[in-house]
Amino acid sequence: MIVQGPLKRPPCRVLVVPGTGVLPDALADIVVDRVLHLAQEGDGGIEALDKLVASQQGRTIVVSGATAALANVLGHITNAAPPRFVLAPGSFSIAEVGETGRGVLHVLNWGASSDDLPLPSGACRVHLLRHGQAMLVENGAQVWSHHPIGLTEHGKEQAQEAGERLRGCELAAIYTSPLVRAAETAQVIATRHGKQAVVEPGLIEIALGEYEGMTLAAVHESGDLRFLPWLDVTFNEEFPHEGYHHAADLVFPGGESILVEHQRVLGTFREIIGRHLGESIAVVSHTWAIQPLLAYWAGGDPAQYYRFALRYATDTVVDVPATGPGYLLKLNASINLEDVAGRRLARTEGH
Repeated sequence: MIVQGPLKRPPCRVLVVPGTGVLPDALADIVVDRVLHLAQEGDGGIEALDKLVASQQGRTIVVSGATAALANVLGHITNAAPPRFVLAPGSFSIAEVGETGRGVLHVLNWGASSDDLPLPSGACRVHLLRHGQAMLVENGAQVWSHHPIGLTEHGKEQAQEAGERLRGCELAAIYTSPLVRAAETAQVIATRHGKQAVVEPGLIEIALGEYEGMTLAAVHESGDLRFLPWLDVTFNEEFPHEGYHHAADLVFPGGESILVEHQRVLGTFREIIGRHLGESIAVVSHTWAIQPLLAYWAGGDPAQYYRFALRYATDTVVDVPATGPGYLLKLNASINLEDVAGRRLARTEGH
């Protein structure tokens, strides 16, 4: 893979709104440049979307229509299977899309209640959470993988907020990576349910090897262009695209690749899900542990992991059967909309 670099201008922001396309109150102050209503579900709708997106780079558009048509849109953007995206009435989703028509899903079903999405027979509902904030890499701090760092004060607040949001969910168990930042987040949730978080070693973050303790500046100074997108995308929220993302098969010297990590984590998840078919659970892990799973469960290629953004301690929910792909119900559905897509959503003056 030839590493290109960040886009010179932002991609097209796409607000996916089921129905007529009337923006909900939460998006009322967003500057919208164009509106596309899809009257058809197939290639015609995707062709119209691709044409509009190519002409609206750096701008924001609204795409509306029936939920089946919009699921097709999300599958196209993420290079995954449309039937795996469940769109909830009254909610909205947000993506960023490059000139190729592919992009990144930032939010799925913002504001939707899990109660509105019944659990399919024979599946396990998994509330997937990235741990709360533990590092300030974007401010020059070192990045740690297996180092026993805990949550920052802001990260502790994020964990508490996640615990409150999940208080009303009936959770059969709460599982966590063994790393301190994940275990701290998980135990906040578990305490609200009168439980202890169960530690699963297989949920641990990728091993960085010689890159453990690196800073963003050191990666840039290293001269190895292959690793430049790693922290730029993860912490500075640069837009990942075909020419600018951390390749899933790129091995950290002395460590792992994302695909090696994915096989380990997938095996652990299958074991966990097998224990809880017909139940709901919470799992707290790490960015590169969860993103490839989302791509896999959406019927896509785990190497396309970067098409599913994942923020700290937000609501991401999937329904997973004993085998095979699952269904995506939520992605970052509790995120502060001010923070979506690297704050690239333009707002009207006064907001």
